[in-house]
Amino acid sequence: MKLKRIVTIITLLLSLNFSVVASVPIIDGGKPDKFMTIGLRAGITTSNISDNTLNIMPRTSQYNVFWRSGFHIGVMAEMAITNFFSIKTGCNFQTRAYDVTAMSSDSKTQSMNSSYTHSNYYYFSIPILLCPTINLGESARLSLELGAYLAHGIGGSRKRTSFAYQGSDDSDGYFGSNFSKGDYFGPNSDALIHVKRPDFGMVLGLELTVLKHYCIGAHYEAGLKNIALNTIENPSRFSLKNQAWRFSLGYNF
Repeated sequence: MKLKRIVTIITLLLSLNFSVVASVPIIDGGKPDKFMTIGLRAGITTSNISDNTLNIMPRTSQYNVFWRSGFHIGVMAEMAITNFFSIKTGCNFQTRAYDVTAMSSDSKTQSMNSSYTHSNYYYFSIPILLCPTINLGESARLSLELGAYLAHGIGGSRKRTSFAYQGSDDSDGYFGSNFSKGDYFGPNSDALIHVKRPDFGMVLGLELTVLKHYCIGAHYEAGLKNIALNTIENPSRFSLKNQAWRFSLGYNF
């Protein structure tokens, strides 16, 4: 009898759940209750860069770039065209960082060089996203967010520790080290690659909204602009592009 009651209860619950889902279409092209929604977003950012250092500097035997974390916070505005399709924009502040380790050697001069560089920097970013949305029942909606971003670097720093060894046929050679610190953006005599402040790229992500107010999202940002600043003092054709993941929690008013 107990087993029969349990099966009956489970069957009723499943029937109730399916009836609720069925009452709300997955794709709803109807008119939205309101056109504009304002919300807040904040969370963790993990960032990196892609570059062509190994192609520009063939003597570099080892070169590694490591993802490092930061945070972001901002405001979002959603303009609903229909219940299925909307456009999102806003402005957010992001902190980003990455580490680089490099090693090079030259057998002719019997020299070896290695370095460790930590970079952290800050952006104001404006996304423009196209967002088709499906219903996951009466209380949950899932949005695919695809579009672009415009960003401008507002500050940052770069710390570099380098080591050098110079061999000699008639002695034990020379070993030295150096530490330097400078601005991340703009010309910097201590930096291998100088960095421009403006940036733009593409954004792809998902955002889940529950009970109309509470949001959780994940977005990938890929820079399309070469932000390497090639100057007269640094004429090599370096390529440097941003990339980042953003994981957010939010609230819609």
